[in-house]
Amino acid sequence: MLLGLAATSANQKTHINNYELLKTTGEGIFSQVKLARHIPAGTEVAVKVIQKNRQSFSRMKDLFHEVHSPKPLNHLNIVKLFEVIDTEETIPCHGAH
Repeated sequence: MLLGLAATSANQKTHINNYELLKTTGEGIFSQVKLARHIPAGTEVAVKVIQKNRQSFSRMKDLFHEVHSPKPLNHLNIVKLFEVIDTEETIPCHGAH
């Protein structure tokens, strides 16, 4: 299990805020992409979980600027970023699936 994410003991499903993490769909050196369900809406989303402890300071600055970029992009082939949750160990970024 990833650090910074809470699991319920009854069903071992992982949750973070309003998202239930269902399965890992992709994995890289610094992050994982997970299929998740937005609990209030019941919709499926992609969640990118970035491990902070594996990032250099300059990479963390780049990630911060990328996530907080003021220009919203709206294109069919670009995932729309809905929310960023910054925890002590991870940065889960939620986007459209």
